[in-house]
Amino acid sequence: MPPRLDVALHRPAILALLWAAATATVALLIDRYWIPLDDGTLAQSAERVLLGELPHRDFGDPYTGLNALLGAGAPSPLPASPAADAERALYAEFYGTCRAQLAALTRDELAAVASGWRCDYFDVLAPIRAARPVNGGAPDGDTLATLRVLNFML
Repeated sequence: MPPRLDVALHRPAILALLWAAATATVALLIDRYWIPLDDGTLAQSAERVLLGELPHRDFGDPYTGLNALLGAGAPSPLPASPAADAERALYAEFYGTCRAQLAALTRDELAAVASGWRCDYFDVLAPIRAARPVNGGAPDGDTLATLRVLNFML
């Protein structure tokens, strides 16, 4: 490190100014580069690491791989048990699919990004939409079976 920079960084006022500038920059740009679909992608990667796979070797990860390793090490809100593992796998499969994410869109938003072939895609996604907790439902095995066969209905 250059001597002048070393001296400058040991001054608390300069260091505080640099921290304030960095915090202001992050505060201004934080909502600009975050895509809501990132949450599902990060969770799916962490789930696969928990199953013993490694990012970039066993599955494609759009991030560096460290996110998946850190996510896998995060404490789980569910207790450790076979039933909790089954529930965790069900939720990961349900919320990790594009169809479940598309079901969260309004009719107009869905029409802007996707359409069904000889069907109303919004109506096709109705069972998935009904299973979302925000709509009073909860994903279960039957809902997951419906979600899996949607590939053949489209």
